[in-house]
Amino acid sequence: MSRYLIVACGNPLRGDDGVGWRVAGALRSSFADSHVELVEICAVHQLTPELADQLRQAQTAIFVDAALDLAPGHIELATISPAKASHAKLSHALTPQMLLALTQGFYGTLPEESFLLKIGGSSFEISAELSQPVQRSIREAVEKILRMLARRMDATTEASGIS
Repeated sequence: MSRYLIVACGNPLRGDDGVGWRVAGALRSSFADSHVELVEICAVHQLTPELADQLRQAQTAIFVDAALDLAPGHIELATISPAKASHAKLSHALTPQMLLALTQGFYGTLPEESFLLKIGGSSFEISAELSQPVQRSIREAVEKILRMLARRMDATTEASGIS
């Protein structure tokens, strides 16, 4: 069971849509040998119902995706909740909120907390390259996630009395 699940979503062959995969790669490098048993990082082309099993086992879930509603390279990190059950249809085109609702419906449980980190993109044409603003935002996105996880890991260590 991973305590922390990071799900990066997007298409690495559609320009800025691949930013989630790049963030996931950078995070994997950051966790190369440490905390491997606590952090699971997966990169997917789209969110699917099959991810519900991994979500039900996570204490904290962080979704990473490109966004059209933000300025290129701008990062937004927000807490998310499950979508209303009537909107969470079994589909292969899910939002993180819909996937959380499916997880709750399937298993009766959810991560204690869930977040969506969006990075504004500008170019979604066929290309393996990111636009400059999005490329520059990767380090900041990774640092935000690492700081968030470090705070949670420290709090867990303190609560369990491990030093």
